[in-house]
Amino acid sequence: MAWSCASAPPRLALPTGAGTPAADAVPWLERATAACAGLTSLTAEVALRGRIGPRRVRARLLAGTEASGRVRLEALAPFGAPLFVLVASAETATLLLTRDERVVSGHPLEELLDALAGLRLTGADLHAALGGCGLAPRTARDGRAYGERWRGVDVDPSARFWLSDDAGAPRLVGVTLPTLSIEYGEVTAGWPQRVRLVTPRAVDPASAVDVTLGLSQVERNPAIPSDAFHLDVPAGALPMTLDELRREGRLGS
Repeated sequence: MAWSCASAPPRLALPTGAGTPAADAVPWLERATAACAGLTSLTAEVALRGRIGPRRVRARLLAGTEASGRVRLEALAPFGAPLFVLVASAETATLLLTRDERVVSGHPLEELLDALAGLRLTGADLHAALGGCGLAPRTARDGRAYGERWRGVDVDPSARFWLSDDAGAPRLVGVTLPTLSIEYGEVTAGWPQRVRLVTPRAVDPASAVDVTLGLSQVERNPAIPSDAFHLDVPAGALPMTLDELRREGRLGS
């Protein structure tokens, strides 16, 4: 990983105000996510850059995700073994810091991601975010219109999906939650090339996150071997706590 000097691009400008009831908002969402709703698995190379807390960060990851919530992430080094390997089932995750031979295990993925990068996402939500669906399926509760171009759809528990009219076709441009925003840029043929993850500075300015994930070499619905989501931890690996991982700021170092 390395320091990055590039400045962050402008944030997505979303409508403000209460909007008006819109019966077509949920159909807009269904149309906008029709392709990614059928995405059962995904592999990609991910160029991560931005800021995690006070640090600027740049990293290259290999990612494999499934709609079931299984995840594998490898942080690549210029030479040799990965800096870390993170695997997750739907229930628990394990992080191996390969060069230090230290391991964090027995925690849900969202807790490990929070300690590693300040982001709380389940495996199913990470898969949906990378695939262009924002979040794993949730129940739509309310649809609002903001003029002719914009629609907002509230879903359980407390997320809002934002859609815009893109030359007559609705497009999912972002999702806002109390502690995270997901923004999409550079969409090609309905699939995102960039995913931006931002946490509100008002929650904790010292640990606010603003990172962009550039996706390349994307394969959709590949057959990922089950052993990709299994991690052989070296016998001598030393256990590490979430607090220790958080203090060392691995992804931002």
